Amino acid sequence: MNDFENEERDTLNKIKRNLLNISWNIGFLNIDKDFVNKSTWDIRWMKHNYKDRWFADPFILKVTNDEIIVLVEEFYDPIHRGRISKLTIDKQTYELKKIDVILELNSHLSFPAIFRKDDKIYIYPENSAEGHLVIYEFDEKDNNFKPHKILHDEPLTDASLETCFNSFHIFTTKLPIQNGNQLFIYQSEKWDGEYHPIQVMEFPSNTSRNAGSLFMLNGKIIRPAQDCNGAYGKGLVFYEVSYTDGVFEMKELKRMYPQHTIYDQGMHTFNVYDNLAVIDGRKFRKPFISKSLLAINKFIKKIK
Repeated sequence: MNDFENEERDTLNKIKRNLLNISWNIGFLNIDKDFVNKSTWDIRWMKHNYKDRWFADPFILKVTNDEIIVLVEEFYDPIHRGRISKLTIDKQTYELKKIDVILELNSHLSFPAIFRKDDKIYIYPENSAEGHLVIYEFDEKDNNFKPHKILHDEPLTDASLETCFNSFHIFTTKLPIQNGNQLFIYQSEKWDGEYHPIQVMEFPSNTSRNAGSLFMLNGKIIRPAQDCNGAYGKGLVFYEVSYTDGVFEMKELKRMYPQHTIYDQGMHTFNVYDNLAVIDGRKFRKPFISKSLLAINKFIKKIK
């Protein structure tokens, strides 16, 4: 293949990526005791007019009478990578009122998981591109996060630090097979101590990657996970977690897939705070063109 053919191929691939470009948004729903049994969710999607960025991987930082404050991955098109931002959202209208960029590096950041300890707030966002997991402490005065320490020196993906089982555990996947069927579990006696591997769980299919932090529902500990079978973040899977004699087990309770006519291409984050859940949904930026292109491609493959 000559230089002209290479350039032509690269141009066609770029056009294809642009036509199939996606974006994410976040939404909210109330959690009650019948949540697991519901087949549909009443999601209130955040309203905003930004065209040069999207928002995903939400975690609720604070809820007041008037506002919901969340941490998200803000994927900003001009730099083509994610950064961690704080969104202030009107609690009545779900309109985005303010964006504060609170952590930005030269590498991609996402999944700003929140850990609360001794009246302090920490986050440990996914930054597997750097090969380790760093935990940051919130500096309320400067409205940003400062490094506390390297929590674990492996390329962990969407890690979840949990305190439900006497000692401290990290549930995670890791590169290079972050969307597979293996969940790695680490343990430490201190929340910011040294974490050692204690168990590898294998699932029947690719549902190991976390979709958020563990939460309590009807006295049960629930782990939200991603269905990555056939596509990254296709839907959500909820597991009941048990821990007996130092061994974790997980029982599948429910799966949920996109129901919205716009955000119909995936959902991969689910977090709960004060009976309020935050979720994300994926859509095509050019839905008519994208879906037409996929249909044509599917037809061509069928007749070959």
